[in-house]
Amino acid sequence: MVLREIGFSKVSSKRQMVIPKEFEDTFQEGDKLVIVQEGDALIVKNAKHLSKEFEDNIKFLHGIDEAWKDFDEGRYYKTDKETLLEDIKRW
Repeated sequence: MVLREIGFSKVSSKRQMVIPKEFEDTFQEGDKLVIVQEGDALIVKNAKHLSKEFEDNIKFLHGIDEAWKDFDEGRYYKTDKETLLEDIKRW
């Protein structure tokens, strides 16, 4: 990986971050950003350069991640097929 530009920023008490001056032409006010964590690094991309399908996939993966967290924290329970189908009918 080749670093082309580097800038520094601080996180505020509200967990906000200012885009460094070196990147001011990369983003405009109101742009939607995609932020991906890779270890202790954050990758920031402008969402306007991503396809709608990619955005939908990210939302789907986020939902799966949240479901696993719920499972790990005991918010799901195990059931058999018949009980599950009965629960679905009641919904």
